[in-house]
Amino acid sequence: MLPALRRFTFFLSRQFPTYLNGVFVLVLQNMSAGSAAFQAEMIEKEKALLEQQAKLQQMKNTLQTVANRQVLIEREKKRAQITLAELSGLHASRSVYKAVGRVFVKSGVETLVADNKTREEQFVTEGERLSGEKMRLGAVVQKEEAHLQAQIGEFMNQMRMLTIAEGPKKA
Repeated sequence: MLPALRRFTFFLSRQFPTYLNGVFVLVLQNMSAGSAAFQAEMIEKEKALLEQQAKLQQMKNTLQTVANRQVLIEREKKRAQITLAELSGLHASRSVYKAVGRVFVKSGVETLVADNKTREEQFVTEGERLSGEKMRLGAVVQKEEAHLQAQIGEFMNQMRMLTIAEGPKKA
C-alpha cells in the first residue's frame, strides 16, 4: 500500500469509526441529501483508488518478473560464451558430448560450436527485447505511481473538506 494511502486509511479510520474491508462506510447523523451524494461519490473514488493501486502493484510485479528473466538470460548467454571459448580450443576430430536431458550424446565440435553460437545470438536478441520492455514498463510504473499519488492527494483534500463541512461529531 502506498504511504499516502496508508496515512489516508488511518486518517479516515479515526474520523469515521465504521470501516469494513477497505471500503469506508460513512455513517454520519443528520446528513443532508447533497452530503450523502458527495459521500457516496467519495466511496466510489476510494474504491477506484484501491483498484488503481492493485493495478500498479501488478505492473510492479510484472516489472520484477522481467528483471528476473533478464538476469537469467544474461546467465545463459555467459554460459554459451564460456562453452564457445572452451570449444574453440579443441581440434575438429576431438570427441565431445552434448547433454540431452539426462543423457550425453556424442557430437562433433563444429555442431556444438554452431549450436552455441545460435543460442548466444538468441540470448542477445532476447536480452535486448527484455531491456526495452523493462525500460518501457519502468516508465509506465513511474507515470502511474505519480498519477495515483496525485489522485490520493486530491481525495484526501476532499475528505478533509468533508470532515470540516460536517463539523465535530456528536456522541
